Amino acid sequence: MTVWWGREHSDAQHHHRNDGGPSFVKGRARYTCTCSVRIEGLDPGTEIQTRVFERRDEDGKEVDGVTAEWFASQGATFISQTVVDSVNAGDRVRFKLIHYGTKTGLIKSGTAKALAWPL
Repeated sequence: MTVWWGREHSDAQHHHRNDGGPSFVKGRARYTCTCSVRIEGLDPGTEIQTRVFERRDEDGKEVDGVTAEWFASQGATFISQTVVDSVNAGDRVRFKLIHYGTKTGLIKSGTAKALAWPL
């Protein structure tokens, strides 16, 4: 699932929409970001994948991004993925998470922090 961010801290360059949502950097830009989430309810050892990727505004197509793999631990699981990359004009950066367990995981909290340099 693509993670939606509930609170927005927007900037004058409109790298992300003012009303919240899944995108947190708008291209054309170079950027670095750290996406962190706290997940509860998964069995220890459950495989988790996270991905920072681009979504094209023009057609909604997802462009492959950096994928990382994790395993759930006892109690809450804390994930933090850092990426340094660039994003094309007309694309937006998002964060996606999927798990391969049988239980329903709950994202208890999360942040996406990014520094972007428009090109």
